[in-house]
Amino acid sequence: MMRVWLIEISVFLFLLHCTVVIFAEANFGKYEGYKLHPYERHYNASVPDYIPRTTPNPIDEPEPVAEPHHKPGKHDKYAQKPYEKPAYCDSRTPPICAKDAPFGYCSIDEEYPFELLNKLLGESIFLARQYSDLKDQSAQDLVNEVSKKQEESFDYSFYTGAFTFDTTHWIGPEGYICPSDVAYERPLRAVNANGEWRVIVNDPSHCTQTQRVEICRNPEGACRLLAPCYKSRCIQKFASHRILSFDPCHPEKGLFIDSFRLPSACSCHIPSLH
Repeated sequence: MMRVWLIEISVFLFLLHCTVVIFAEANFGKYEGYKLHPYERHYNASVPDYIPRTTPNPIDEPEPVAEPHHKPGKHDKYAQKPYEKPAYCDSRTPPICAKDAPFGYCSIDEEYPFELLNKLLGESIFLARQYSDLKDQSAQDLVNEVSKKQEESFDYSFYTGAFTFDTTHWIGPEGYICPSDVAYERPLRAVNANGEWRVIVNDPSHCTQTQRVEICRNPEGACRLLAPCYKSRCIQKFASHRILSFDPCHPEKGLFIDSFRLPSACSCHIPSLH
């Protein structure tokens, strides 16, 4: 019984080996770079010991790089330039956009680091979502008894801010007693309370932080509807805002909350008459 079992095993192994050899010869081109075992050499006298490789190994070939779906153009609004940290970076040095930013913030920044911002947002996306604001803000939501349409229609073209008694103190349509320009800004850079410039997180595709700013049209000018004897003055007011930002000189710190001073109102001040 044992002998019969051994014979059956031997026949099975022999048939299995023959099948493998026949398959290898039929697919000779698929086995380039394969060296035959001495045992296989005995049954394959017509096959060389080593099959040289004539086709490149697909494992060694670099994977093709996919072309981007959108190539940023020269005038592309959202073209992302690779962020390159300058050799010397000082957070207290104003950026280029600051030359047109008398109130310490930039609403337009041609050097805004979108690429670096996207990287930091990927690391702190939940933090960014917590500070993302409403898509639309206006006087409708932030000013009592004044609608968005009313505020946008205020016209101060007649106002001169003169301290002399003239008609500009008494004429003119509806508006604030101290004429001002109101805007709902999304600052891109701003100087913090310590005098250091930060990049503000404001990307329409990920996270926005809108701030209502109000700037006096005639700072130190006379208030409307008040006689010169009151010696009134329109003064600029500021408010401290906590905004999500990052340090462009030390991006490794990631996103964090910082304090910024932004113009918030233009108020009429009447000094003491005593």
